[in-house]
Amino acid sequence: MSAVQKPYGSQNQELAQSAVAPYPLLVNVAPGVPLAVDVTDRWARLLGQVDIARANGAAMAAANPLIAGIYDAAGNRMPAMDAVARPGFVDVIDRAARLLGTVSPVAASTWDVSDRAARLLGITYGNLAQLQQKAATFELLTEDTGYNTNPERYLQIWHWNTAAEIPIVAAGAPGQLNLGAAVAAGRTRRIREVTVRHAGSANTVVTIYDANGGNILLTIDCPAQTTRTWSSQDGRAVAATLQPVIRTSDVTGGSTFVSAAGVEAAPT
Repeated sequence: MSAVQKPYGSQNQELAQSAVAPYPLLVNVAPGVPLAVDVTDRWARLLGQVDIARANGAAMAAANPLIAGIYDAAGNRMPAMDAVARPGFVDVIDRAARLLGTVSPVAASTWDVSDRAARLLGITYGNLAQLQQKAATFELLTEDTGYNTNPERYLQIWHWNTAAEIPIVAAGAPGQLNLGAAVAAGRTRRIREVTVRHAGSANTVVTIYDANGGNILLTIDCPAQTTRTWSSQDGRAVAATLQPVIRTSDVTGGSTFVSAAGVEAAPT
């Protein structure tokens, strides 16, 4: 059996232990007053460390904030920033209620930082981009490439006319001719101008229909040996896929020549 090793202190005296497990070392805190010293490494004796979960009963979160008391130099607790909810304490949670000038979150812990018209003062957006104004007089700019907004460009893009004069050499239904091609699908043709040059020796009446056997759109009386021009801002409408036709009532002594122009475009 090996000998028991007994430790000694600096004064050449044996160090003593408690007789109770776990047998801590006894230290005299006063003459003849020994005290057992616990030298184990535990959270309870770690200076300066705070267990938030122990203090608050759960881990720190938005719903379980750390409450800090602030005291002045005289030791008095200072008024709280959130005195109604937590009298005498300071709420240090970073939230929209105390962040001046910020946008409130749309949901808990979710901040909406998108750049949109709703929060941009004085800026109006269309479906694609910001609407523009004239620099000096500030009128709203509505002009695009002219495809839809410039009347002259609109007429140039959607202009329709007969290729040349249409000569009618027979009177009535036997002499009926097409007034240009049929209207394209999805479009409406508006005949806005018709010129009739009648070379016959008797008066005639020129009639335009929206289709063979269809509705009468226009009639023009034309004396012998004269030219008549008819025009209208709104014109006469011919629906999609219909074939407009034209007739003359008399070709005695000469034919009737007709030309027409207008707009053929999608209705919207």
